[in-house]
Amino acid sequence: MDLRVEPYLGLSKAYAELGDWVRAETTIRDGLSAVPNSPALLFEYCRLACVRQQWVEAVARWERATNCGVERPRNLQASICEALIHMGDPDGARALAEEGVAHSPRSGLLWRALALAADAQGDWVAASQYWIEGGKLRKGSDQIRFFVNAAKSLIKGGDALGAEQLCAQQLALHPDNVALLLLNAEIALEQGSWPIVLERWKRVEAQDPSRCGQMPTNWIYRLGLTRTIEETEAMGPSQSQGIAYVTLAALFSAVNHVKAARFARKARRFYPLQAVERICQLLIQNGRQSASIWWLRRLIDKYDARSSYALLIESLIESSRFDEAEGIVDEYVERFGKDSLWLRAQSEIAHRRGDYVVLAELLGASLKNRLPRAKGVSSLRWLYRTLQVHDRPETFLPSEINDLVVRASAIYDARIVARSLANLLDARAGEITHKDYLQLMETGGDIDLGTRAEMARFFLQRRSWEPLERLMAGPTFDNFDPTKPSAAWTFARFKADLLMGQGRKEEAEGVIVDLLDLLKDSGNDQYVLSILDSIMLRLPTCEDIVIRLEGAARRLEHNGVARQFSDWRKLYCLEFDSSTPPTVEGGRCFIIGNAPSLATLPLHLLERETLFCVNRGLRSMQIGLPRPDYLVIGDALVYKSHWQELYADTRLVKQAFIGSNCLWRGKVIEDAIPYGSSGLKLSLAPFVHNRWTLNRGETVVIVATQIAHLLGYKEIYIIGVDLDYDGPTTHFYGGGAKERERLANFRPGGTGAEAVNVAFANLQEAIRASGARLYNASPAGKLESLPRVNFEALLTGSSHEIASEGSCEEMV
Repeated sequence: MDLRVEPYLGLSKAYAELGDWVRAETTIRDGLSAVPNSPALLFEYCRLACVRQQWVEAVARWERATNCGVERPRNLQASICEALIHMGDPDGARALAEEGVAHSPRSGLLWRALALAADAQGDWVAASQYWIEGGKLRKGSDQIRFFVNAAKSLIKGGDALGAEQLCAQQLALHPDNVALLLLNAEIALEQGSWPIVLERWKRVEAQDPSRCGQMPTNWIYRLGLTRTIEETEAMGPSQSQGIAYVTLAALFSAVNHVKAARFARKARRFYPLQAVERICQLLIQNGRQSASIWWLRRLIDKYDARSSYALLIESLIESSRFDEAEGIVDEYVERFGKDSLWLRAQSEIAHRRGDYVVLAELLGASLKNRLPRAKGVSSLRWLYRTLQVHDRPETFLPSEINDLVVRASAIYDARIVARSLANLLDARAGEITHKDYLQLMETGGDIDLGTRAEMARFFLQRRSWEPLERLMAGPTFDNFDPTKPSAAWTFARFKADLLMGQGRKEEAEGVIVDLLDLLKDSGNDQYVLSILDSIMLRLPTCEDIVIRLEGAARRLEHNGVARQFSDWRKLYCLEFDSSTPPTVEGGRCFIIGNAPSLATLPLHLLERETLFCVNRGLRSMQIGLPRPDYLVIGDALVYKSHWQELYADTRLVKQAFIGSNCLWRGKVIEDAIPYGSSGLKLSLAPFVHNRWTLNRGETVVIVATQIAHLLGYKEIYIIGVDLDYDGPTTHFYGGGAKERERLANFRPGGTGAEAVNVAFANLQEAIRASGARLYNASPAGKLESLPRVNFEALLTGSSHEIASEGSCEEMV
């Protein structure tokens, strides 16, 4: 090896071990500048792309490295085969793997690559044989994995008997191996015997208690949902029945919370921990943190389970009960030791308290002494969720902490979260990735769908609209991998959101229709059920979409969900031409928020004005507000908790507008107009709204303002938007624990107030061409991005000069 390259290789590997992939790659680039054709550097450069799963880049670097004419690293060659499979080129992958096996027939990794390529081609018999040949070269658990994959290839090819024979041979040698026991249960599933599946699953749980109640839910779909429920209910009370009920509870938690809770309760006799944890997860999803905390404390007292601690800590942090959360974390550490759950909890608590000295110490300690990974815990995802709507994310934390966050996330988080945080917080990482992606787009050729989805996410996070639009202008679903439907959904939703943000609603609907057809044809109906809520949030009134969602539910035998779609289509899948309120030519209106400051205003002055209230805003009639003309409801938890009250409110106004996130799965109000909202937020850019397809902005007042503009109002005044929820009350009508819990992003450490200000500024820009203007008529509060006017002077005819007009204009 050329001695000149050793320092570069050593330093790059050191950076990689620390999780600093940007510096690792930059170091190799520097080395290649000094020694341009070094095979060692070129292959290491290729390896880094494989480790980061940048498949297109990995193949390009491989081609550059192999052009040097030196011996290929065979382990890396196996990784390139996998990259080609991800790029939709199994033929190329198989050819490369065959060449590698011919050269190194004792390389188990190359046999694995050859088997994966044959699997991707659908050559199941050959794939099985390749797995077996590779397994003969491996030892221990790795060898067993090869044989398990061989049996699964036989199952895919319809040879369940051959799979069972292979499994039986291995179980005779390794009777307690969990992977083989899982395979044994899956073979019974393939043979269509639900009771035998359950009996064999008992052996899995006996050998690995962490899998109690964790049977894969897709097994039920493979057998048939209706048949599984019928056979389960026909069983007598038993552990087998308990396994079935807890699995059904997990399955229904994605589509029907009521049924999920019912099945969980039925499972409690034999699986009390798993059943109650499932109920707690449903409570958390519905914003009932206090109830989940009560149940989880009881579970910990009785079972002392790691999983219950994790759920309880999440609920306490979400409720801003930080002292209690710290106490539970201390209990957890004393019981199980310090792991990544400790980092996840303490890092957010330190941030929420504004204690960045402690945060830096926590992150530094986790880098110096690596912590064990807690199952299912993402240590810094909470920060990514907070940052992704911030207009300048690199300024959100003190600059000295950004690097610690990026390095810690690379170790303790999933790849998407780690890369996203690096792109948001590390300017150098972002620039390098930006340059690489632009170069990839310029070179042309096929880019696999997963990489295009990753590129779209990156450009969106960076607010790089021009390259994002160029990327979206190309084909949507080329190189679709049926085994990875999430990549297709990610790209499709970004494309649909962008089209909706440009006012191109029909084109956005076409993208989702094409996606649903693709998922149906590839046998991915189960995945459709996992995304249907997100689809209904965006485009709830498109009949073509609703028909396809109904079809997916019927094919999976979710007849109740299918009926919901059928009823929805009859009620709401129209253009609302006949029920749309008459538009006005100009004129003014007032959007009434629900902040505590509303109670300090002389609301009686609004008599004869056009008024929009939001959520529970009609309570303000009790403090002097005249009857409003319009009601806009956009918070699903408020709608669910106060449906009867809100239904009565809709009877008092001329027209109610209700977000589809409230109506879908909720109780319907037939004469309300449902609206969808894009996945993009107005805090990102001045997106365009279209009729009943709006843009979000951290508050339903943003939605109401867009509706007012669609109805033709030119002067739109905002009152009752304080953006300050740190006091004892959150709304003019009070607001209890639930209200405080759901508004965590507006409390210290959150980005809610900043995001709303940017959203209003962008909305001001979006409506400027129509001649409409927004004004803030509240006397106080943190809404600073709109020109402020004097409320009383405006309504009594006195002079009401706009305050800070110049400074606000600069913001928009």
